[in-house]
Amino acid sequence: MGDATQEATETMQEPCPAADCDSNRAYYEMMPKPGGSCEVRLFTCVECGHRWRES
Repeated sequence: MGDATQEATETMQEPCPAADCDSNRAYYEMMPKPGGSCEVRLFTCVECGHRWRES
């Protein structure tokens, strides 16, 4: 599996949830949920590299 910052080239305004980061930009990619029709959005902060997801 690769690094999301190398795979995802699109960024969007999304505040980083890391306590020590005040960035409001994140790379994102859409991934299908296993066995479901919904997708999950995976974020990687452009400044600190923190990763999180939102469905």
